[in-house]
Amino acid sequence: MRVGLCASLFLVFMPVLFMWLRQIFEDAMRLIGLNGVVIIGLVALLSACGGESTSADNPQDDSQNESDTSDTTDTTDTTDTTDPTDTTDPTDTTDEPESVCGNGTVEEGEACDDGNTDDTDACLTTCEEASCGDGFVYEGVEACDDGNTESYDGCGNCQPSYNAKADGTVIDAAEELMWTRCLQPSIYSGGSCGGSGAGAYRYCGSNNNSCNAGINEGLLTGSGGSEAWIACASFSFAGYSDWRLPTKEELGGLVECSSGYTNDADSDEICLNEGFSESTVPWIFSAFAGPEIWTSTSKNEGDAWVVGFMRGYYDAFFKTTEKSVVCVRDNVEPADEPDVSEEWGALCTQSADCIWPTNFCAIELGQSEGFCSINCADKQACYDAGADEETWTCMGVFACDIAMGPWCGPATDLGGAFIECE
Repeated sequence: MRVGLCASLFLVFMPVLFMWLRQIFEDAMRLIGLNGVVIIGLVALLSACGGESTSADNPQDDSQNESDTSDTTDTTDTTDTTDPTDTTDPTDTTDEPESVCGNGTVEEGEACDDGNTDDTDACLTTCEEASCGDGFVYEGVEACDDGNTESYDGCGNCQPSYNAKADGTVIDAAEELMWTRCLQPSIYSGGSCGGSGAGAYRYCGSNNNSCNAGINEGLLTGSGGSEAWIACASFSFAGYSDWRLPTKEELGGLVECSSGYTNDADSDEICLNEGFSESTVPWIFSAFAGPEIWTSTSKNEGDAWVVGFMRGYYDAFFKTTEKSVVCVRDNVEPADEPDVSEEWGALCTQSADCIWPTNFCAIELGQSEGFCSINCADKQACYDAGADEETWTCMGVFACDIAMGPWCGPATDLGGAFIECE
């Protein structure tokens, strides 16, 4: 039908076109008016015939266009680039399984994994390697672990801090210090501090820096007439004559805090929380619990620091104030120890006070204190554990098959009820 309309229009306008061509030069004005009509007709004719001739020539294209949904897929590249050796499923989006601590397999993000819930071995339950300061005592390696690596807090370097000796000294192996067990000028003997009791000493003869090298926060040097400094510097005890006053940090480190330590140089408190229940004094330093004790550390020109063990605090007093004094010495080496290692012979009131491997407290009947040792089957067991072969042996009371078991002790104790267990 559309083809017929095109043909009709063509037949109608053809005569007009020829007429127009014939008279174009005869009557210009009239042709101008007719020209507008002819142009409109020609435009309509070309528009109708052009579009319809295409459809008429390709009827299939027309129907295809009507059903065309504008498919814009790029079909220029159909090459298969898949690696034939790659067996990975490209549609597999499954995530890798997350690491699980405690399954016994070391996975990404874990330093170790021993598959147990024991925090006292080499691998914590967090799959981190055990280390000093993690808050867990590594059995057989650490004697204590208070959750930090601070010095002077009762557990420096996760090693036992205090090892009391029969001669009245106390070894602090972690800090490499040796303390006197009593306040000056008392001497430890027979399980207690004898003599006239604790003395009173002035930090300095005047309230200035003449005793501490002219430095506000300096240490005692022996000048200026310091009674406290002289009390230790002139002290000869347990075979040593290099005693001195402890620093603020050293003396404050003897306070044990149940709440943890402040570690704040500007704080007067040693423990995190104030109160009598928050701080304690190790039983071997029970003589320190009452009076305030001078340190060697000056606070400013007129004052110097003391430590109060009753509540675990620092305080400052005029340097001419009289306070108690305790002495300490540096650089404890194994050569300083007579005959046996540090662990052997330490004073104790119960086995819990003793340090591995000497984890047995041998106490004579009727006595409140004894010494750290081990149970033994024979004297060779003592030597194998580290006891000195010339001075120690295995002994029991009347027999070697006693219920409590024989123990290693000084050979000088043999005699009377004590017999040697060969």
